[in-house]
This record gives sequence, C-alpha cells and structure tokens, in this order.
Amino acid sequence: MTSLRNSFFILPILTLIISCQSKNNPQSMSIKAPIAKKINKGLKTNDNTRNDPYFWMSERDNADAIKYLNDENAFTKSVLKNTEKLQEDLFEEITSKIKKDDSSVPYKLGGYYYFVKYEGEKEHPIFCRKHNLDAEDQIILDVNKFAKGKSYYEAGGLSISTNDQILAFGEDTLSRRIYTIRFVDLTTGKLLTDKIKGVSEKAVWAKDNKTVFYVKKDKQTLREFQVYKHVLGTPQKEDKLVFEENDELFSVGIGKLKSKKEIVIHSSSTTTDEYRLLSADKPNEDFRLFLPREAGHEYSLEHAAGYYYILTNKNALNFKLMRCNESDNSLINWVDVVPHRDNVLIEDIEIFEKFLVVDEKENGLNRLRIMSADGSSDQFLNIEEETYSIYVGTNFGYETDILRYGYNSMTTPASVID
Repeated sequence: MTSLRNSFFILPILTLIISCQSKNNPQSMSIKAPIAKKINKGLKTNDNTRNDPYFWMSERDNADAIKYLNDENAFTKSVLKNTEKLQEDLFEEITSKIKKDDSSVPYKLGGYYYFVKYEGEKEHPIFCRKHNLDAEDQIILDVNKFAKGKSYYEAGGLSISTNDQILAFGEDTLSRRIYTIRFVDLTTGKLLTDKIKGVSEKAVWAKDNKTVFYVKKDKQTLREFQVYKHVLGTPQKEDKLVFEENDELFSVGIGKLKSKKEIVIHSSSTTTDEYRLLSADKPNEDFRLFLPREAGHEYSLEHAAGYYYILTNKNALNFKLMRCNESDNSLINWVDVVPHRDNVLIEDIEIFEKFLVVDEKENGLNRLRIMSADGSSDQFLNIEEETYSIYVGTNFGYETDILRYGYNSMTTPASVID
C-alpha cells in the first residue's frame, strides 16, 4: 500500500514514463483491451433527457461492472509487464529522496500545541500534541495502528472537545469519502463506543463536551445535505435532524466561528452562500438564519468583539469587508470596513479578538493588511522583495497577538513565520 505522502507526485511521473515504455512493447500490440458494452439509460433532468450507455458502470455492486474493471486491470498489468523492473527502480529512486522522519510546525489550540509527524517506513501520519514545545509528545491518534491489515484507510477531520479531553475523527475504509466518526478519550487513550456511520469526516463540538453536530451524505450522489445532532453515549438512531438542504444545487458544511461562541451551518452552491447560527453553549436550541440566500451573493462570516464580519461580493465584484453589530445583523445595518476597489481583490480574512488580517491581491501579488479592531492602526506587513508568495497560515488562536503566515521567494525558501 503506497503512502499518501509519496503517491500524489510519484504516480503521475511513473505513469508518464511507463506509458512511453509500453508503446515500445511489441506484446502490447497483440493484446486487445476489453470493450465495455453499451446499455442505453435515459436520465431526465428538468425537461431534458439524455442517454448514458455506460450508466451501468456506476452501479458498485453490478457483477458485470466489477468484471469489466478486473479485465481492465488485467489488461493493464499484461501490457506493462515488461516495465515492472523500471517501475520498481523509479519508485525506489524517487522515494529515496523523501525525508523519512518528518513533522509539521506545531500550532496552538486551547491548552496544547498540535502537530503531525511521520516515522521511518510507516505509511500514515501520527497526530500528536504537547503542553509546551519542550514537553514530551502525546500521541492522540496513530493512524498506522488503525490502518493495519486494511487495503485502504484514511483518517481525517480531527476535532477536539472544548475541555481538550475527547478527540473526534472520521475514518474511511472504502476510498469513497464516506466516513464513520469515532471518538477517543484522550485521558485513557481508549475508543468510546460511539460510532456515527455514513457521514462526512468532521464533527463540531458544543461547549458541553458531549454534544456534536455532523453532516450526513446522500448515499448515491455523496452530496452533503443533512445536519444531525449526536449526544455521546446514545445510539446513532436517536440522533436528531436539525437541518436539511433540499436544493440539490447546494451542499452543506458545519463549523465554528473562530471566537468559538457560535456553531455555523453553511449552505453553498457555486455562486451563492447562506449561513445559520447557533450558540455553542445552547446546543438544544434551533439554528437561526443569518441572511436569506440570494442568487449570486457569495459571502463568508466571522465574529469578534460583538461584531459579525462579512466578506461579501454584494455590489462588489472584487469583494469588500463589512461588519454589523451582533445584536442586529440585518443587511441595512452592514457598514464598510474595507470598501470595494476595482484593482484589489480581497481573497480572505483572518479574525482575532483585537485585530484582523486581510489577505488581498493587487498586480498579481498577495499582501497582508493588519488592522486593529478599534480602528487605531492599519498597516501592511512589510515585504522588501519584489516577487514572492505569501499566505495566511494556521491560526486557530483567537485571544492572541501572534499571526502565523507562510512565505517564500526566489531567494527565501518556503518558511513558516510567527
């Protein structure tokens, strides 16, 4: 089983070289590729009907579809047989350049620093934390142990309870992005009995450290369309549906505003956004609509110091930053923080308790604008080089005056800077 950290850039290179080699293989010229049969299937969308003769191949349990895939794999293996030694040599050559023991830059979240590390020949990441940078590593999830004996395994969507004692994570054993959410008691290292099946990878915690919200997927299309509430220690069948997105053009996400005060449901299509909010310390209340959706209105939402901050394209092609008092978020009360400009694109914002950072682009270059929440200061991060790449890094901390960003240029290697 190839490690994810190796395969994403190795496989395309191997495929290109091997395909060139296989063209020179006389044996491949005499082997015929399997031909998929055609079975007409009319698919109706609105008032239009189209024919898909290969729809049967999307049926995962169809015996003919499985046989055809096996025939394709056998054909490929036969055609590329004379390149097996080359494949192995190339793989060994490329992977020999990869650092075996590696780790990410730790980031602060709650009372811990969190990071990911890889060890030796192990295929999967090991998620860790420590109270301070000099303390011993505490392993919170060794994915290698869960992946042992499985042909495929992925763990993701890690989230920590408010009291730092329980880890929620999603696991996928099919490579279909359909996850089962599991829970680990970090005081004992043991798995809880709760399992939430057939969902997205992420669970969002309420402040009571026992209630989580998650998103369920449509089994056929994998569209994320329902939000459920789960209480630890109860079976999944008792989980309560709190929101359903009925418009098939929209999918649903769940998260928290950075201030951690509110949980958000985000409905989004390609060109339209809509948010619903719930106080994190009142998980049994109903989500409230922030602003009714309007076709073509794209916006993102944050909260700090009694205000909602809205990055919006409302009458602003390049987006503008607005805010409103949390006590009345009606559109008429939104005011400009950073007005729209024809030659500057606002790409994102990072919010903190006492300041905010605006990631904007002009003349093809990004820049970071740092503004105090009270309006007393407004400045750009000083960059002396003419050509560079800069981005806002991992900043989970809210009550902090430290910004993490990434930077590199023709003379500066890729760097993470606090």
